[in-house]
Amino acid sequence: MSRGAVVGCVWVLLSGCAAGSGGIESEAPVEQSQPEVRDEGGSEAATSAATAAEAPVEETFEVPGFGEVTDAEYAALVEKGRSARVQATLAELEAELKAHAEGEVPPRLGDGEGAEDVAARLAYLREIDGFWRAAFSVLSGDWEAEEMLALEHELASRGTARDRETSGELRAYLQDHSWPSMKEVGEQASADAWRIVQHADYAPEFQAAVLERLKGLVEEGHVAAHHVAMLEDRVAMHRGEAQRYGTQGQCGPSGWEPFEVEAPEELDARRAEVGLEPMAEYRERFEPMCGGTNAPE
Repeated sequence: MSRGAVVGCVWVLLSGCAAGSGGIESEAPVEQSQPEVRDEGGSEAATSAATAAEAPVEETFEVPGFGEVTDAEYAALVEKGRSARVQATLAELEAELKAHAEGEVPPRLGDGEGAEDVAARLAYLREIDGFWRAAFSVLSGDWEAEEMLALEHELASRGTARDRETSGELRAYLQDHSWPSMKEVGEQASADAWRIVQHADYAPEFQAAVLERLKGLVEEGHVAAHHVAMLEDRVAMHRGEAQRYGTQGQCGPSGWEPFEVEAPEELDARRAEVGLEPMAEYRERFEPMCGGTNAPE
């Protein structure tokens, strides 16, 4: 388990999170011989102090509602929250998703015969992609704090796994096919393909490659300008760079706020150029997710 597993609101608001079901596992450290600690006076205190100085400091991170915790403490909190009620809720959601998947399923991307099959498959993937995000509505119930944390963790873990599946299928398709453009498969299907890429936060290099591919398709009417703008912001966010359109952000004490934006005085003008609403209106859309303008993340 790692801090990457702490998800919840960020995963919902940004529509993607890199945390997997088990977090990011690091390789076991290679054991190294330690220099002998000599204490001519035979002091146990001196030996203990030397040993403590050599021990690595366990890293902590912030979990809303629980303060600073270590990886082990976070794992314990999640485990404590896996009550029978939580397990039953997750089982119901899994059964609902399974029932949906057992219906009429379009052929995988690349296996169909034409644009209609591509559009149908992208619509199916869009529904699956949105399932676990919509499932966050169960958090509005009356849960104990640890149960809430466990649910957030499990929902995001399952959603991230689904993101990997859907984006993996599209990624394989794009190796041998052109982008599903609005002219070929329709506006909705092209938007579905973009959304899958936008949610592929586990593979920022894939998002960046698709961004370069899409930039040249806007003027020809193959892809929506605001989709390219939002993907450009997503790539900038992963790189730790200032974004141009302010579409990526998080909840804060004053409501939703974008991450760093270049030339903020020109932000609304840039947004208008690509068909995005003014920032004030965009922020209002996130108020329900942030619990109101004064709710913390």
